[in-house]
Amino acid sequence: MHMESADSFAERFAGSGMGKGTGRGTGSGIGFGDGGGVRVADKVPAPPPPPEVSKARPAKLVWPTRDEEVDDDANLFVARITVDEEGDVVGARMIKTTPGARAERAANAIWQFRYAPALDDRGVPTRSTFEQQFQVR
Repeated sequence: MHMESADSFAERFAGSGMGKGTGRGTGSGIGFGDGGGVRVADKVPAPPPPPEVSKARPAKLVWPTRDEEVDDDANLFVARITVDEEGDVVGARMIKTTPGARAERAANAIWQFRYAPALDDRGVPTRSTFEQQFQVR
């Protein structure tokens, strides 16, 4: 009986198929090194500080006080006014008015109004322009 060497046998019957065997090996993975590990970040930057809360608000009428709502359009006047950083009216233009003595009183009265001034985002008083409804009787 003729005996082949192991190398010769392997060469004659070698194939390229896949088997069902088990064993150890190395392979590529996510991260650094062998295997399928995942790298954990070691230097994570601190989150940014929260944004500052805005302190902005519009000017608020201080005087005269509004003791009742305007229920009659004939008594309603509207002026576009500018209030400075001190709360004083520094500009006024009547937008809605009626002819007559009452309209003249309204145009003069708006200059006597007093406001808590508008505030910017930092809470600093600032000049503002807005429409103000009011009545004159």
